[in-house]
Amino acid sequence: MSKARKASLMALAALVLVGIWVDITGYLDVFSSPSATSHSQEIAHYACYAGRIAMAAAFLLFPRQLNCPLERSVPLMLCCMVGGTMLYSFGFHQSLFDPQFVAAAGSALIGVGHIWIVSSIYLYLMGVCGKREALYVLVAAQIAERILVEVLNSLLTDASLIVWSYLLPIATACVLAVSNRMLVRYRIVRDEKPDADQRGSVRAYFVTLCVMCGIGLVACGAMSTVGIWGKAGTGQFAGEGEQLVTALVECLIVVLCCRATFIASCEKPLALRYQSSLLVLVTGFVLMSSRQLLVPVPEELVNSLLVAIENYAHILFWVVALDAARSLGWPAYRSFGVGLVSCSVTGLAWSFFLEHHVIAAESAVFVVFYLLLVVCIVYPQVFNRVNMRSSSDEGAINEFALQGEQRLDAGVNGRALKLALEQRCAHVAEDYGLSAREGEVLVLLVKGDTRQNMCKTLQLSEGTVKTHLTHIYDKLNIHSRTELLEIVYDAEAGRG
Repeated sequence: MSKARKASLMALAALVLVGIWVDITGYLDVFSSPSATSHSQEIAHYACYAGRIAMAAAFLLFPRQLNCPLERSVPLMLCCMVGGTMLYSFGFHQSLFDPQFVAAAGSALIGVGHIWIVSSIYLYLMGVCGKREALYVLVAAQIAERILVEVLNSLLTDASLIVWSYLLPIATACVLAVSNRMLVRYRIVRDEKPDADQRGSVRAYFVTLCVMCGIGLVACGAMSTVGIWGKAGTGQFAGEGEQLVTALVECLIVVLCCRATFIASCEKPLALRYQSSLLVLVTGFVLMSSRQLLVPVPEELVNSLLVAIENYAHILFWVVALDAARSLGWPAYRSFGVGLVSCSVTGLAWSFFLEHHVIAAESAVFVVFYLLLVVCIVYPQVFNRVNMRSSSDEGAINEFALQGEQRLDAGVNGRALKLALEQRCAHVAEDYGLSAREGEVLVLLVKGDTRQNMCKTLQLSEGTVKTHLTHIYDKLNIHSRTELLEIVYDAEAGRG
């Protein structure tokens, strides 16, 4: 097994450990105390979201300063996680200081530590594995976390779970530090940057996706049996004997949805990449809003579907965030901060106001539902119109037509345009003596494919593709892709 694969498994283990820690501190009723009133618990709950918002805002404002080596950042994360857990667990069990203040301070530190270390793990994962492998790690981490929490909750006492809540942050930090030191060093790998004329629309589309996925995640959790983080005793972990079987069924649904949506579509164009994923969230909102109409359907089945969709929304949120961090010219932490700010602010607003007003909460679900539909259906069409030349203008289509070449009609489809481009590349390959394989590389090069995409399309190694590119540039006596396009689209140069 390669070091990169081992590092991916270590990142998976770190994600599972920190996920279990968050579930114990937020969803399991192990830190309750007779002295803790509902109001004081709500204050601690709000403090956690305040900590998350503060950390997400720091990602937006100071992304480069926070992107420091793990040797320096992991100890600070560990202090936030362990210190926050201790203050939160002992806050209502002491009288030396104001219990409400101590618990709120601990809850805020938990929010800061959680956002910080999870983002760092995902950034590390970006640097040690490819895009598709990272998707599998994301799905596996969510599934393993869900099952292990069910097992721990059924086997351990509350006192044991509190001890685990102290040990898990230490274990997470150790796994991440050891993997970074002994296996693969932390680094950032990004995809090819979009062209200058496309950068603005690509950035706007990713920002829209990140914001909507963050809002959708909170709405899915609030309207299902999962509940909003921090509400002790209202989560999905009831400790019943059949709960583990239910969790396994829900995890199977999550895996099938992930495999059929963003994993299958990860190589599609950006405008089409997340349409099926957003439709899954839309399906969840339809179930939420029509639960009373589904009387013949067992309530347990509907609850399981909603929990599965909430878990799916959690995975999708980080899938979109990782894709944005790879594709945008921004620092990676800033890409994460966009989604985290929307998620945290929405969570705070929901817990402060909407969960106490049923009608307002249901109205908010409908608003999110329609916004998701807009992002899923309408926005990709606008995105394509911005980034692609309209095929309704006959003059624009034939702008680069060669002398004597048959003109294309205004109603031409994409296949005809592709054939015209391939014919033109064939003329250039013949005139300059390119080989058959070099001609294939030339077509992909003119279309704007990256070297990685050429390797996948032609089933060649990167070194072989690089050699073909060198031969093409030498035979055409050019030094840039701009000169190549001038030859392909210029009649006199193309006929040399």
